[in-house]
Amino acid sequence: RTATPRRLDQIDRADWRCHLRTIEITINPKGETTIQTKGFTGSSCRDASRFVEQALGQQLNERLTGEYFLQQTEQPRLQEGA
Repeated sequence: RTATPRRLDQIDRADWRCHLRTIEITINPKGETTIQTKGFTGSSCRDASRFVEQALGQQLNERLTGEYFLQQTEQPRLQEGA
């Protein structure tokens, strides 16, 4: 008997989410929106979601998560040319 094929799931690789950055936009029935960033540290979440906030209009309130207060780590940058 052969094993049934399994699809790779979040449970199989718990560390994959650490590298995933998402911007979640929720619109309730009243038309009010909530923007939540995930996977960003420090103020990079504000930079990433700025275009959405500008498109939606005036911000009524803000709640910072624990990720905001984590220190942002430098990502290596590739440079083309010499």
